[in-house]
Amino acid sequence: MGPAGAATLVALLAVVGFAVSLVCYVLYYRLGALPSFVDGCIPLALIGVVSVVIAGCIGFVG
Repeated sequence: MGPAGAATLVALLAVVGFAVSLVCYVLYYRLGALPSFVDGCIPLALIGVVSVVIAGCIGFVG
């Protein structure tokens, strides 16, 4: 994987992260107390994973 592959991976993760966050945002207001809490945690956990992958890409390419 070169710089182009790393850039493609980062762009793909950004799009997937946005889509998942949008779905969670819409569902958040339709769920009960505990399910909405879990639903609100999903984007936070996802951005943590995405951040680790992006840091790995920067370390690999940089």
